[in-house]
Amino acid sequence: IGYHVPARGSADDEALSVLATVLTGGRTSRTYESLVRQKQLTTGVGAGTNGRRGPQLFMISSTAMPGKSINDLEQGIYAEIERLQKEPIAAWELDKARASAKRGLVAGAGSSLSCTSSSVTPPPSSGRGRSARAKSRLMRPGVVMSEVMPSTPWNRT
Repeated sequence: IGYHVPARGSADDEALSVLATVLTGGRTSRTYESLVRQKQLTTGVGAGTNGRRGPQLFMISSTAMPGKSINDLEQGIYAEIERLQKEPIAAWELDKARASAKRGLVAGAGSSLSCTSSSVTPPPSSGRGRSARAKSRLMRPGVVMSEVMPSTPWNRT
C-alpha cells in the first residue's frame, strides 16, 4: 500500500516517522497487535518512506501467512490506518517514537559515512513556521494524525 507524500526534508518528515513507528514499530505497534497477534494474518508489517529525492511514497508492506487472504490483510491494514486517523496517539506511543528516533540518531552517528553526510546536510528548521507547529502538535499526547498532517496529499496509489 502506498501513499504519495512530500519530498524528503519537508516539514512532514517527523510526522511520517512517528506514523511508521506507531503503525509498525515492533511488537507493541498497532499492526503487530491487531494483524500478527490477534488475527494471525501475517508475521509482520513494515512502513516508511522510500528515502529518495523528490516526491516520495509512504509505503506499508506485509506478506500474508500461508492460507490467509491477502484481501483480509489489506483490509486489516486499512482498518488500522482509519483507527489512527480517528483515535488519538497515546502518550506511550509518542514516547516510543521519540526513543526510536533517538536510537536512530545515535546509531547513525556511529558510522563515518553518516558523519560525513551530516556535515554537508543543511541544518534543520530554525523552529519557526509550519514545521515547528507540526512538531509541537505531534509531540503531545492525544494528537490525532489527521490534525498533524492536514496538508499532506494522501493520494493512495
